[in-house]
Amino acid sequence: MHLKIKIPISKLEVKGVEDHRIKIRNINVQGVERTFAYYTPANLRQNCPVIIACHGAYWNHEIMRRATGFDFEKLADEFGFIIAYPNSFSSYWFDGRISFSHPAKNLDLDEGEFLKRIIHYMATVYGASRNDVFFNGFSNGGMLGFRLAAERQPIFRGMALCCSHLPHENFLNFQIDSSSTPILLINSRGDRVVPFYGGDLNSAGKSNGIVYSCYDTFLKIAGISKMPSGRDFGEYLLYRDNKNILIEVKKGGHTIPHPKTSWPPILGNVANFNSTEIIWKYFKKIIDGDI
Repeated sequence: MHLKIKIPISKLEVKGVEDHRIKIRNINVQGVERTFAYYTPANLRQNCPVIIACHGAYWNHEIMRRATGFDFEKLADEFGFIIAYPNSFSSYWFDGRISFSHPAKNLDLDEGEFLKRIIHYMATVYGASRNDVFFNGFSNGGMLGFRLAAERQPIFRGMALCCSHLPHENFLNFQIDSSSTPILLINSRGDRVVPFYGGDLNSAGKSNGIVYSCYDTFLKIAGISKMPSGRDFGEYLLYRDNKNILIEVKKGGHTIPHPKTSWPPILGNVANFNSTEIIWKYFKKIIDGDI
């Protein structure tokens, strides 16, 4: 039996996993030093796709690697894409919520510009595609995805957002009625941090805003008024409308579904299917023109 990968709850608890092909770079954006890690496949080719995976609050790139079972790197070797793991500034991404204060918000950081700089780096240094670029985000990193999808000139061809719901308009500095960017949502019924049926994001007795329910989030990004019928895949239900997909995890918590990971009990159960593979298949369908 393989040992489970343990997911720490904070970057203060993590020690680096040695891997000579993980590289870390610093870039200056808006006068602020930002960092990102990335992995290049053994079969690197010109115009390869790029996936940018944004971690949750209080995390860093190393925890995001663990939380996805290191499988993005395995898939990168198999399919020839680059995976980049940006780090937030001082624990939080500025995802557009105006209801609570943190350093990234107070500095009005342009997270989109940071990610564009990463994309530019991959294109100029490694010849990666500037078009086949995709976004994966967890929790606070996933909520950043909604803000990026609302931009007039979208950066990404597709997104996969896990444990993230669309915050209510009254708590945002942007508007999103429907998204031209294809989005895959993965949300769990047992999520106690971002409640599946919507409501207050409460942390230590302080509100961090109100989020829509999982279903209302899907309806809004798809621009439809009625949920499509769901298909039952055992661990989850799958809803599809045109280019958008919702995966409703039956027994998961505020966790990324993966059979190789073990999460802190406070975050809830971990579903036993590989969401990382599902995410890549979704992005691959967009590249192939099937979505």
